[in-house]
Amino acid sequence: MCYYPPSEAMEILRSILSKVLSRHGLRDHADSALIVHKAQQWFAEVLPALERDIEVLKLEGRTLHVRCRHSIAAQECQQLFSRLREYLLQECPTRPIENLRFSR
Repeated sequence: MCYYPPSEAMEILRSILSKVLSRHGLRDHADSALIVHKAQQWFAEVLPALERDIEVLKLEGRTLHVRCRHSIAAQECQQLFSRLREYLLQECPTRPIENLRFSR
């Protein structure tokens, strides 16, 4: 039995299911889930000290919704938004992110 790390498993599933999802109108949902997953991973790598304080909730339209436990985490996210947007554009070019919305 083969085991794949979660990020690699997501990529494999995305490539296999792309046509099936498109046929059934679910591709946007899968792309959104992938973007949320990638964004959460990125925050964990770039801001490891704040990993528990930042939770990527959803992608709605072109707005990424992020929950931050405190204002310091929100400020850090806001400052790094352009880098996150560039990263996500490379990883998921079909759904560009334009805004970041915070909640507590």
